[in-house]
Amino acid sequence: MSIKAIPNGGTVATGKGVDYMRLASLRGMLRLEAVGMKSSIGPVRPKIAKEFGLKPRAPFADFINAVQAKMKELEPIIQKENQSDTV
Repeated sequence: MSIKAIPNGGTVATGKGVDYMRLASLRGMLRLEAVGMKSSIGPVRPKIAKEFGLKPRAPFADFINAVQAKMKELEPIIQKENQSDTV
């Protein structure tokens, strides 16, 4: 299973669910930076630009769209993982 609830509360991500959760976190950090909030780890765009094939100073919308596209690619894979765990 890729994202699973544990008995004492919380969730555990396995398989491609880990990648999906990372992308969701990046998307959130990009959205916060876009409205002016700063992170303790510094700007996110330069750190992930190479991964998404974008320039470090590309608009936030480009980065958010790239992250969301990658998340859409992972959704069918995660659904298959979930189905294989329940069968």
